[in-house]
Amino acid sequence: MSRSTSRPPVTRPSTSQPGGDALLHDVTVLVIFVEGEKAALALTALAERAGRKWLVVGLGGCWGWRAKTGSERTADGSRFPVTGPHPDFDMLALKGRVAMIVFDSNAASNPMVGKAEREFARLLQERGAKVRIARIPQIPEVNGPDDYLAAFGDEATLRILDGATAPGGPCVNPWDAARDITSFLNERDTDMEVLERRVLEREAVTEAFSTRGIGKSEWGTELAVRQAKAGRRVPYLDRAAELARRRDLETAYNRIP
Repeated sequence: MSRSTSRPPVTRPSTSQPGGDALLHDVTVLVIFVEGEKAALALTALAERAGRKWLVVGLGGCWGWRAKTGSERTADGSRFPVTGPHPDFDMLALKGRVAMIVFDSNAASNPMVGKAEREFARLLQERGAKVRIARIPQIPEVNGPDDYLAAFGDEATLRILDGATAPGGPCVNPWDAARDITSFLNERDTDMEVLERRVLEREAVTEAFSTRGIGKSEWGTELAVRQAKAGRRVPYLDRAAELARRRDLETAYNRIP
């Protein structure tokens, strides 16, 4: 896929394997998404050695499938960016196609990489793909599939890819159960002393302080989702500038037991 200085880079398949452009439209060919260009080249070479036919796409990072698609204006006149699927994905036929995500090994331990993987899987499913996840083991000195291939060889890497599984169960939209504010205020919860031990207590206010960018919003979302899934009513106060967080809430709702 094409490169752009204004959008996250996505490796054009034809630069890493013969016939890449034709493979974009052949839904019978497995498409494998990896984070980096080196991993894309390594798996393409593996396919050739193993006699497999794959389309391997390097995203340029776990969030490389997403790009700025515009901006929206808030009530106070300021603007904030709106992101969405990278436009280059319109080049790729996905309906009915098996699409495998093979992110780096920290997808299982880094919350942001895991979040990127889940949201990307949902995007592919929305476009009709049959999504599979292959997990690279967390081993010292091994990060991406190219590292694993170099350390353990073709056969071991093929076993991981052949053992890829479907992502978790079907996504649920939490907004389907949302109530209007009048109904919310006219109902009552069962009295209880503690909602979340050491964090949320009856008739108390909990404030969280930290520097920016370390996950306060994600933490707050998880607290709210756990309360909702326990059957408690949770108000969701939303300003225009926070609309982008609605999708984060949906992702958390489907991830948290």
